[in-house]
Formats: sequence, structure tokens, C-alpha cells
Amino acid sequence: MRRGDVIADRFQIEHTAGSGGMGTVYRALDRQSGEPVALKVLRDTAEDQARRFAKEAEVLHTLRHPRIVRYIAHGRTLGGQPFLAMEWLEGVSLSQLLRQRSLTMQEAYQMCLGTVEAVAVAHERKILHRDIKPGNLIL
Repeated sequence: MRRGDVIADRFQIEHTAGSGGMGTVYRALDRQSGEPVALKVLRDTAEDQARRFAKEAEVLHTLRHPRIVRYIAHGRTLGGQPFLAMEWLEGVSLSQLLRQRSLTMQEAYQMCLGTVEAVAVAHERKILHRDIKPGNLIL
């Protein structure tokens, strides 16, 4: 995908934000709200991966907490790739920060407390997050 491409007649790609094992995350503009979004596009279109990805989107849609990224939409690109649009978070990941410096005791406490609060919300709904890591914790 390139800058300017529009997904689902709604999300206009601005730039690549990162990529991982499952796919690529783009910063995009939600033309409906005017807000930036994180658009995660699955690389593999195999049906079992697509089902798992859709389940992730549906689960995220049910979770509401200030420490959990907000769901915007999900679907498929014209090329058949599943996508998930989430709120765009400004900041750095915990892993990025730790490459620069250590956390203070107060910062570590606040990070742990916020993470536990978010995980508790998911666990109340019998949802297990299987990818909690410093790169997924945004400050």
C-alpha cells in the first residue's frame, strides 16, 4: 500500500508506521472523522489467519478502557487482505523508551498498574491477551 491509497472508501494511507510477523501497520486518515488511525493490514490471507484476525477485531470492539486502544472498524481491502482500524496513539512504546533509559520506580509502578487495569478488563470478559510485551505498551 502506498501513500494516498484509500481502504474501504474511508481510510487514506499516510505512511507505514511499522511491520511485524502478521502484517503492516499504517498511519491513515479516517475520512469520516478526520482523525488519524492505526490501520493494521494482515499480510497472510489464509482463511484460518483471517478468522483469527477477525476475532481479534471483534474482541477489541467489545473492550472499553482508557488503557486499551479504541476500535474504529475492520473489514477487507479490495485485494482481500483483512484490516483493523484503531485509534492512533501518539507516544513511544515501552521498548523504545527502555533503549534510551531506565524507568524510575514511579514510572515502573504506573506502567504496571495501567497494564494490570487493562488486562483485568479483558479477563473479566474471559479474554486472554497473548502478546503483552514492551513493544505493545504505548506511553
